[in-house]
Amino acid sequence: MTASKLMARKRADLIPIYDRVIGSALGQTSAEGHWEAMRQLMLTSVGGVPLHQRLGTMALDAGLAPLVTPLRVFDVLVWYAHNPDSTVKARAEGFADELSGSGALSQIWDARV
Repeated sequence: MTASKLMARKRADLIPIYDRVIGSALGQTSAEGHWEAMRQLMLTSVGGVPLHQRLGTMALDAGLAPLVTPLRVFDVLVWYAHNPDSTVKARAEGFADELSGSGALSQIWDARV
């Protein structure tokens, strides 16, 4: 387990997870600058709503516990969407789209560019 994951467990609303899957998905080769990149990403407008609010709404709509923060929703969606198992990826995309309307996951990826 990385220090990033340990810190994120204690401060789920403040500390984004960085691992090879998240780094690869975001085009990062190291954790350097990851926190600032995530801050900017969470403030990016997706469909007229900041990404962190959209992810928070997705968590509420899914009936997740309040402890599941927008950062954790992002981590899970990205991890599953970038898993080499295509069945897992399809399930993650379907889940995201079902919760927040057609194309939600695509909008999240487009927002980071």
